[in-house]
Amino acid sequence: LCEFEYKESVTEESIENLEAFLLNYPLNCKVEQVHFTLYSLYAEKKDISALSSYISKYPNQPWVNQAWRFLYELYVGEWSQEKITSFRKDYPNYPFLDELTRDLELLNEELYPFLLNNQYGYMNAKGKVIILPEYSEAGLFKNGVAVVQQNDVYGAINKRNQFVIPLMHETLYDFNQEEAIVGDSSYYGIIGKSGNILVPINYLEIRQINPVVFIFQDSLGYRFYNQKGN
Repeated sequence: LCEFEYKESVTEESIENLEAFLLNYPLNCKVEQVHFTLYSLYAEKKDISALSSYISKYPNQPWVNQAWRFLYELYVGEWSQEKITSFRKDYPNYPFLDELTRDLELLNEELYPFLLNNQYGYMNAKGKVIILPEYSEAGLFKNGVAVVQQNDVYGAINKRNQFVIPLMHETLYDFNQEEAIVGDSSYYGIIGKSGNILVPINYLEIRQINPVVFIFQDSLGYRFYNQKGN
């Protein structure tokens, strides 16, 4: 009977069909499975308003906490103090407010790389380990981002040990402001803190001579550029 009711109502797994099924058959044995599928469809949208809608419609369902956390990550984006403060104001019912407080504290906390068993992690000024040692190289945090290396490729993490730039580049220098020099296959470009390529990786050499001026070398020689490649 469970299968019959499900197949009769859900001819395709769409949000509309799944919500109609839950409304018509609240005691069906497939309800838990349907809630998971429904949350997955909302999450696939990667849309703040869609997740807010899911949370308001299904506040007591098992996937609502996952929806809250995903909503928070989408809203905060690159994870800044302004974004976290704004999120707390816009969503006062967020069930993990203590984590927001910790995130704000972490943003303002100085972290330092340390070496243990040939692996680097990060600790705070009191010696408390914040990020477990798992990297073969680890740079200093600058503007909330640190360059790290694993398996001979570089990426960048924030203070929550989340990758803002995946481990995929052969070379990645420390961020000075909002950008850094990145290199692959002996060519170089400029990358932003969120991983967006600001200047294509096709220059023979790039050197930074002050916070906003770079020297680029290509087959024609040297030129002066700003951080956007102009």
